[in-house]
Amino acid sequence: GGYSTPLNVQGVAVGGNHAYLATGSGGLRAFNIANPSVPIAVGSVDTPSFARNIALAGNYAYVSDGISGLRIISVANPTAPDEVGFFDTPGYAYDVAVAGIYAYVADDEMGLRILNVANPAAPKQVGYHDTEYAMAVAVAGNYAYVGASRGLYILNIANPAVPVQAGYYDTGDNVRGVAVAGRYAYVTDRNEVRILDVSNPAAPVQVGVRDDGIEGANWWANDVAIVGRYLYVAWGYGLRILDVANPAAPVSVGSYDTPGIA
Repeated sequence: GGYSTPLNVQGVAVGGNHAYLATGSGGLRAFNIANPSVPIAVGSVDTPSFARNIALAGNYAYVSDGISGLRIISVANPTAPDEVGFFDTPGYAYDVAVAGIYAYVADDEMGLRILNVANPAAPKQVGYHDTEYAMAVAVAGNYAYVGASRGLYILNIANPAVPVQAGYYDTGDNVRGVAVAGRYAYVTDRNEVRILDVSNPAAPVQVGVRDDGIEGANWWANDVAIVGRYLYVAWGYGLRILDVANPAAPVSVGSYDTPGIA
């Protein structure tokens, strides 16, 4: 199914029977997806700036809200989402990942910001790392994978107060999306998806790449998610689905053209 919003959807997260959309100037929107063929809008809450992306953990949605930093919204009642806390990061909050009691915010020119969100009403910064123009972030185990303006930073976050750079891979262009599963990191880099073996964080190695032959700037590969053997990529004006069972040779197996830029 589908639901046409009048807004520019920037990010999405799913929890149970509900999907939550970061809709730029429209803040957070909640949808009941119990019947996936007929999604129903059930709730919304505005955010002060521009909702870029969203992460879910428990009864809370964590929204990276541009110049207004991180907004923490209770979605215990999806029909009435309510902001319960915020942290105004010093940069522009592009992306957020949550693991345990910590939120990791890709904060543009101010790098990666690490916040303790054990008390959602009063998040506190506990650490940061000065990466270049952080635009995307994913967390797996003791590592944060940060997409920046020229490549992928791999940070050891075993001690969140003192994140340490463990490795780096130069993609040569903006990394707009990052997903990690097992020994592989999947990064979007302008009009390409790169698959990196990060089993040795100190020396990530590219093992595969997919270029859809789209050179126009409006066709950049943006966000990315991995489920099993399939990689889902917001790519230009739609969704591209890649089979990455063989990381060295990702294969396009499906696509869906959306009305706007994905």
